[in-house]
Amino acid sequence: TQRCIAIIGAKGACKSTTAAAFAKQGYPILADDIAVLTDCGDSFLVQPGYPRLRLWKSAVNQLYGDEKGLPRVFSQTDKHFLELNQNKVSAWGFHNQPLSLAAIYVLGERQQSACVPSIEAIIPQMGVMELITHRYPQSLQLERDMLLRELAILGRLAKIVPMRHLHRGDNLAELEKICDVILEDVGR
Repeated sequence: TQRCIAIIGAKGACKSTTAAAFAKQGYPILADDIAVLTDCGDSFLVQPGYPRLRLWKSAVNQLYGDEKGLPRVFSQTDKHFLELNQNKVSAWGFHNQPLSLAAIYVLGERQQSACVPSIEAIIPQMGVMELITHRYPQSLQLERDMLLRELAILGRLAKIVPMRHLHRGDNLAELEKICDVILEDVGR
């Protein structure tokens, strides 16, 4: 059975870059920037998003080789669109069907000093806090009933789906090691 993982974190935490590192290894991408979940009672499905990644120039150069020919997200930024299933690296694929969510990995701040990538379990109570912090849009003002329903769903999500904190350094060259640590954890 195919399953997927979600990678969450603050702006600039390298979520899309980590996803691109998985794509480079041949794992198809399901969504970038926003993961829409479907509550199935005893599990959650992640719905497919758009078949592209949004990557900073440094990540494109490290993983893809060159940003030439890739459209910019906005003309004033160094962020580029990388179309999946349509680029010169044929292994970079897109998965267009929903998949069951196997685990959620929270990317914290990158360590400036050398750091061996490692994973630490997050207890459900703290997991709820992470999910609240990283939900989209954070500024959405929900009516009381909707907010209570959302909090109940996030609580169940944190109980059903394992959550992990990923510790890693600030070195794009270590992305393959980061992917290996996540894959080993998912395999358990």
